[in-house]
Amino acid sequence: ESRLVPFSDLELAAGQNADSPESSWFDTQGRWCEPPASWSSADPQALVLRQEVHRALEAAIHALPAGPRAVVMLRDIEGLPAEEACNILEISETNQRVLLHRGRTRVRRALAALLERR
Repeated sequence: ESRLVPFSDLELAAGQNADSPESSWFDTQGRWCEPPASWSSADPQALVLRQEVHRALEAAIHALPAGPRAVVMLRDIEGLPAEEACNILEISETNQRVLLHRGRTRVRRALAALLERR
């Protein structure tokens, strides 16, 4: 075995794929540096539900009227503080709070409807 050279070493020696993530997966002896995680621990039903919820969340946000959608996008998706959102949208802080509340309420209702069907 000591006379064998792993293909990964040949690629690295030739300068190929040295920056690829795969090049750090194996050591110089061709053994895993860190074994891959087991796929069997992932719950397929939970993965599907998470994807469904993500799609429903995106659809609910895009279905909002323009005002609440803009505020929800800036505050909850982009993570901007209220003051910055107000400056960008040129609205008062009170109006921003109302639009954010209305937007979040509609999104919450849409997600609740999805989860009730399950």
